[in-house]
Amino acid sequence: MLSSIVNRVSLFQRHRHMMPFFDRGCFFFVVLIVRTRGFCVRPLHSRRFDPNTDLRYTSNTKTFSKLQFHQGSRLYAVHEHPLNENLLHDTVERIVVGSDAVLSQNPLPTDATQLQMLSFYHFEPISDILEARNGCYEAIRHIPGLRGTIYFAEEGMNAQMAVPLGEPLNTLLEACSTKLVINPFQDQPPNLGDVVPIDVPTFDRLIVRTRDYVLRDGMNIEHTGLLDWADAGNELTPAEWHQSLQGNDKSSMVILDCRNSYESEKGTFQGAIPLETQNFQQSWEALREATKDLTSDTPIAIFCTGGIRCVKTGAFLKQTLGFENVSRLQHGIIGYQRFLQEAELPQEESLWNGENFLFDKRRQEREG
Repeated sequence: MLSSIVNRVSLFQRHRHMMPFFDRGCFFFVVLIVRTRGFCVRPLHSRRFDPNTDLRYTSNTKTFSKLQFHQGSRLYAVHEHPLNENLLHDTVERIVVGSDAVLSQNPLPTDATQLQMLSFYHFEPISDILEARNGCYEAIRHIPGLRGTIYFAEEGMNAQMAVPLGEPLNTLLEACSTKLVINPFQDQPPNLGDVVPIDVPTFDRLIVRTRDYVLRDGMNIEHTGLLDWADAGNELTPAEWHQSLQGNDKSSMVILDCRNSYESEKGTFQGAIPLETQNFQQSWEALREATKDLTSDTPIAIFCTGGIRCVKTGAFLKQTLGFENVSRLQHGIIGYQRFLQEAELPQEESLWNGENFLFDKRRQEREG
């Protein structure tokens, strides 16, 4: 079988002059389909072959033979697709490299009628992100009905999930707190959002993958320095946030909405100043501009959807811009809305106006 693949690869290499787009660097995902036995050739990434990271291709049913080679600076792989009757729930690791390594499966069957939306993150250095990804996937993949995405990077982990109530939810929380290389709940509990009917669109699949960053920030280290994510300001519970924004110092406090403009337009806190960004990478110049006339002791309160963006913006405000009194909303807008419900506060006492912009498929349903 392997010799057959090598012959096909050799044929491909001999006739690559007939396909000049290879050498012009076009990034077509599938460049050649070899119709025999499900083999295909794909460009993977603009770098040379690395046997330490590239020779990994397994599934929950078998390990596939494969051959990888490079042509110039382009890396290619040849592999066999797992064509069997269990493909729907079969787990396949895509042959990709570096920050694109993915493990995924369709949600396993469940009799549940409701899903708990939740998210969590934790910043802590991870030395082997492939080991972290694989261990996490094996620990949670058997949970019925579980869907969503978990990212692992050298800076930590980030997750947005939907899981059936009851035993599946308890199993997920137990696995994440005891079986992963880092405990995402050691600093704060998971961020529990809405409970929705299981037929409401949320996430299509369970995906556990590696990335270069769990939250891509686009920071220029020469301008910001190396930041410590553990020093990101005082984290306020939603109740403390509510009290702080109502307190006597409200007139002197600057409230910054650290989300993008298309999110702020849907809703925001009373008195908040939007950064007017189109993506998170634009935040740093926007923060410089928004705070350029403030003194270092000005109280600054920041918020985002679930809290993770405020870790990086809080660290930037404190360590790069030198602000001494930075506070951030624990669990973000999701946490504040949960606080309002649990405290049974009347709508007129809420400091939030409008809707919270959603990042799962419920937004498509609402806007459709």
